[in-house]
Amino acid sequence: MPNDYRTILLTGKVYRHCNGSHYRCIAKADHGYVVQCIESGWQCIAVNIWSYPDGRIHWDYSYGGHFAEEVSA
Repeated sequence: MPNDYRTILLTGKVYRHCNGSHYRCIAKADHGYVVQCIESGWQCIAVNIWSYPDGRIHWDYSYGGHFAEEVSA
């Protein structure tokens, strides 16, 4: 994917991942963004996030994944 599709996430906004799940951006992290899956509560730090022209996102890799005790509203 070309570099012009790399994106910056906005804290509090919900994004649709290319796998169909919806992720809320919780915060900016040192090397990416803390995102949380709305459907499952899975939370991780996503690195090198890309957006497609239709608004879907994906990332190169993630780390620190875990199920959060509370799902962000």
